[in-house]
Amino acid sequence: MLLYRIGSSTARLIGLFVYRCAPSLAEVPERNLRALFPDISEFKLQKTVREFFRQQGQLLFELFYFSLFPDQIRRIVRFDELDQELVKKARSSGKAMIFLSMHLGNWELLGGALVAYGLPLTSIYLRARSELQEKILNSYRDKVGIRLIDHDNILGVLRLIRKKEVLGLISDHDGGPNGIRLSWCGCDVSFPAGPARLSKRYGLPVVGIYLKRKKNGFHRIVLENLTSANPDESVEDQSRRYLEFYDQVVRKVPEQWQLFYDRFKKRTYGLD
Repeated sequence: MLLYRIGSSTARLIGLFVYRCAPSLAEVPERNLRALFPDISEFKLQKTVREFFRQQGQLLFELFYFSLFPDQIRRIVRFDELDQELVKKARSSGKAMIFLSMHLGNWELLGGALVAYGLPLTSIYLRARSELQEKILNSYRDKVGIRLIDHDNILGVLRLIRKKEVLGLISDHDGGPNGIRLSWCGCDVSFPAGPARLSKRYGLPVVGIYLKRKKNGFHRIVLENLTSANPDESVEDQSRRYLEFYDQVVRKVPEQWQLFYDRFKKRTYGLD
């Protein structure tokens, strides 16, 4: 635990150093924050961005640390009994279930924590942009026991549904021309259609989940039931509820969201 605390503190200082030395890296995070909070003061903006860079440093350290010591995850991540009961209730449906998450906190650690707490997780993922990044992430995932399936492997996903597996999807990325077009912060965004389509087509329960970093450097798994109570709810309406879930979470802890991705830039999807 001492090594974790020292490493986390050092990594946070390195993150702040990067922020000081490369101010251009803050441009996209600042743009995202201004879209989320149009009236944000300059003081609050810079304070949030500084904390974001600190947490990015800590995130990278944690991936390295838990690759070496995966048995330490349960000591660092708290999973409350009430939240575990919500998962048990969803699993009692006798169907596969969807964990719907976002790039918030240390989302890779979240997957490892679920496995450490006894939930066999298969993550439906998009390949990383670089081979090096892919290699680092897959090494960590292998060490902590996260199974992977490519988002294009439709038959593989259907097999997992038939086997009543737990599927993890991170869906706060661009859904592209096949996504559900929604409005967020005054911008047109394309929300990935996969989660709502899978849930509606196969009647799968959906649980919103994310990992919240606590002030002491530890983490807590937070859940919210997103299963539709209306079987006739459209895919678009379901996707809108999922987006509202993301919105209310990132507004509470914007510094823990992955702000390097330009989420509110103008995009053309050819859907008009």
